[in-house]
Amino acid sequence: MLVFLVLASYKVVTVDAPLLRIGALTMAVVFGRVRYTLQRTRSGDAEAAAAERAGASGTAAIPLDRVGIVSGVTVRFTLDENLPHAAQPRLLALGWDVHDVYDEGFCGVVVTLFAVGRRSLALGMPPSDVTTRLNLYGLTRSELQQQLVHWGIKPVHAARLWKYLYIELVSSLDDMPELLPKLAVRLREEATLGVLPTALETASSDGFTRKYLLSLPDAERIETVLMRFTGRVTACVSSQVGCAMGCVFCATGQMGYTRHLTPGEIVAQVVHVARVLRHEAPRGSVKGAITRATRHALGTRLRNVVLMGMGEPLHNYDAVMHAVDIMLDQNGPSLAAERITLSTVGVVPGILRLAAEQRPIHLAVSLHAATQAERAALVPAARKWPLDELMAACRTYSEITGRRIFYEWTLIEGKNDSEEQARAVGELLRGLPAHVNLIPLNPTTGYDGAPTHSAAGNRFREILQQEYALPSTMRQRRGIDIAAGCGQLAVLAS
Repeated sequence: MLVFLVLASYKVVTVDAPLLRIGALTMAVVFGRVRYTLQRTRSGDAEAAAAERAGASGTAAIPLDRVGIVSGVTVRFTLDENLPHAAQPRLLALGWDVHDVYDEGFCGVVVTLFAVGRRSLALGMPPSDVTTRLNLYGLTRSELQQQLVHWGIKPVHAARLWKYLYIELVSSLDDMPELLPKLAVRLREEATLGVLPTALETASSDGFTRKYLLSLPDAERIETVLMRFTGRVTACVSSQVGCAMGCVFCATGQMGYTRHLTPGEIVAQVVHVARVLRHEAPRGSVKGAITRATRHALGTRLRNVVLMGMGEPLHNYDAVMHAVDIMLDQNGPSLAAERITLSTVGVVPGILRLAAEQRPIHLAVSLHAATQAERAALVPAARKWPLDELMAACRTYSEITGRRIFYEWTLIEGKNDSEEQARAVGELLRGLPAHVNLIPLNPTTGYDGAPTHSAAGNRFREILQQEYALPSTMRQRRGIDIAAGCGQLAVLAS
């Protein structure tokens, strides 16, 4: 048995995930005076009242994947993976960085680890469990086959179901007439297709961009964007409801963090865009089907996915990678790995994990500043993962994978668009396999900065290319009038 004790006074107390992964976590106790927000769940007043009583007494028991703190008093609670989820109060800690607890006085963390295992503590609000039905979009093909075996059905029948999901893109369990009757009954009793209803669809005046406000099972909402470019269609999908990273110029960061999305909720966005494109496709045969190659040529097949919507993908690593595995299935969504790009604000443990797992998708890192002080002012997560640590992780990533990284730079007039800033970027990225994406700032209500002028942006790019041989691209601005551009996605409180 190993016991770790961390003490601090008016400082950040940190429990790092790599430390926790060396053992199977069976118990953790947090005590001290800490900040908190109590989250009332949608399951009823009784549970919320139970949570409040737990807070008043300073003790609350919660399952392993629900992390929270009660405040204002000396607090103690236990994480026990054997506790029944439905019976426990849920507590939500707002303002946390991924592994941080901010204290208002003496605070300590005791973590007890037993044996050897791979279970790790994930800080953050778990996906809603409003529905206990199995989300079909959240299963890989192998998992779907295993589920059929669990139901006493031969796994060969998974192939027809999989085709309904990702080739025919059906929108209801009623649209699967050829399923084995026993399987159809099981699906109606225990599963859901996971389709996300469209609460609002908005089209941009640019003629290339549409934004979808999609409803989740727990009444939360997310935004997904369809963007057309010459010869390709791209879906910008969300990974969280809100975001905990708090980038000052980002509308999602301004709205705060609510919860992670499940793999099925991430995949459902991809299917939603694919279904929209299918409905717009010309009909080719008597059965109304045309080939994938033809849809590609016509721009009616989804080609690219960018994980650049609401949320920080590496904060929700496991769910995002599970969804990516489903997207890559050649018998399903059939997206090519080189057509999927994940954008991170710089979550260092996630970048290193991507490298270690040799994930073949593209990585984009939101840089925005070339010094630690300037970056921390724009990207609060830089206080958790300083610029030097981030760049070291990026070097490690490129060395292990042999892949270049796309570095994103939001050009803000008078703040980071000068010639000196361009040269600072060039020095920072010297010797790295890199491509710089320059993005003129898109307006949000919570930030009063302005986008760079075209002359300054062009000069910035010219310096990168001519003085540092750094390839760069000025991002095409799409959907700005409907708040569908980079950094503009958000769901306003009703």
